[in-house]
Amino acid sequence: MDNIILKFFENKANQFELDKLLNWITKEKNYAYFVDYSRIIYYLNRKMNINDKEKLIEEIQSRIRSEKRKNSNDNSYKIKSQLVILLLCVIIVGILFFDTDSLFDTNNYSSIDPSK
Repeated sequence: MDNIILKFFENKANQFELDKLLNWITKEKNYAYFVDYSRIIYYLNRKMNINDKEKLIEEIQSRIRSEKRKNSNDNSYKIKSQLVILLLCVIIVGILFFDTDSLFDTNNYSSIDPSK
């Protein structure tokens, strides 16, 4: 039924489809659905200022692609930040390792015994 409603709004519905739509709308539940559907189409057309269905689809796809790019940029920033933190940790551990190695080297200290 959605296809027939779309054809109706595009003025492309034939007589058979218009009759089918008219019979379908006579039920209160279906009429409410039709009104909601009409409001959505009206809102989209007005909000995006687009009357052509193909242009509307292109606009939606464009927004989806830009959102995906934004998310991928956020992810690459997170990865770069994590790599910098990891590099700093490795440097700190390396400095501490080499520094403690020289701290515990007993050959560098003179004997404390005064008799020698």
